[in-house]
Amino acid sequence: MKADDIGGGDGRPPGCKPRIAVSVYRYFPYGGLQKDMLNTVQALVKRGMDVTIFCMSWESNEIPEGVQVRRLRFRGLTHARKARKFDLALARVLKKRNFDLHLSFNKVSGADCYFVDDLPFARGKISWWKRLFSSRYRIYSQMERQVFGKNSSSAEIFCLTPEQKKRYQSIYSTSERRFTILPPGIDDRFRNGAASREIRREAMRQELKLKDDDVALMMIGSAFYGKGVDRAIAALNALPSEILKHCKLFVVGKNDHERLDRFARRCGVDDRVFFLDARNDIPELLSAADLLVNPARSDAAGIVLLEALCCGTPVLCTGNCGYAKVAGDAGGVVLSHPFRQTKFNRALKLLLSMPGQLDELQQSAAVWQVSEEFFSRYEVMADIIEKKVNDARCIEKSV
Repeated sequence: MKADDIGGGDGRPPGCKPRIAVSVYRYFPYGGLQKDMLNTVQALVKRGMDVTIFCMSWESNEIPEGVQVRRLRFRGLTHARKARKFDLALARVLKKRNFDLHLSFNKVSGADCYFVDDLPFARGKISWWKRLFSSRYRIYSQMERQVFGKNSSSAEIFCLTPEQKKRYQSIYSTSERRFTILPPGIDDRFRNGAASREIRREAMRQELKLKDDDVALMMIGSAFYGKGVDRAIAALNALPSEILKHCKLFVVGKNDHERLDRFARRCGVDDRVFFLDARNDIPELLSAADLLVNPARSDAAGIVLLEALCCGTPVLCTGNCGYAKVAGDAGGVVLSHPFRQTKFNRALKLLLSMPGQLDELQQSAAVWQVSEEFFSRYEVMADIIEKKVNDARCIEKSV
């Protein structure tokens, strides 16, 4: 195992600053978990904390100001084995250095706080052969159990929704007191998004070469399978030709889409589907959209639902998205679980074929009152971490 300091920090001794270790397997721009990690780190630095990020890979030329990034390098044949090696290597490194607190964005051992943005790996019925022969299952389920199990540590768990917490508790009987449910964490760029919708909308629709009578369906997120991009393409294919000729589906995210391109060609809708790669101008894209579609297979939260509503854009989603209830309360269309492709096809067709239906949903989204709390995720996390560090230091002084 090798460790590389790949940038950040000023090289000076940290002095009496609180020292925070942050661990994440991989950093790359535009990832949801990576965005949460970066925003949390920046909130901690603003409070005068000295932060070092430990990772396996850092796929960016930019490093947060005042932060050190340390990459742990080793070989491994699979992602699961690399995760296990990272876990062991990180424990050795942290043992040699005196950090006040370890915050992890993955399920490694020994952290003081965990940020969890996914659903349990060990969910559902697992076949006997997978339990016996799948090293991936054994490694990830063991790492998950060491965080959530009844006999595991008492570390703080930051989670996104009450439903997500219940899913973990149903498997591991994790203590209630360990969980903190965080506010959504909407980016400040979405404040007053509905008020500026028309200005953003006109410019972006020109960029996307949309006509006045074109209906823009938008999907945002890099996990194309989890987000259900194939389901959206199938629903597009099921539309009557007189509706389809006015529809375009835009998929925003960084992922391999070769199979989806082939699927769209087989369906005969490849001229209606556009992959835009990852982008920063999400408020503008959502403002240009007539409908956000999110037929997700698995989405622990689904922050994009709230981002769309902030921009006055209506939502069509599956009920297994963490924020589906909020979307429904704001006038969005939420399909019950389990997913049925025919049901999703019918819902999309009705929304696009009934005169005035999209306008009515857009008006409901525009008047939705977003809570100020929805923007405070990273400050809430920083508050808790700062209190833990101060409490630990007080105990040390009293001993």
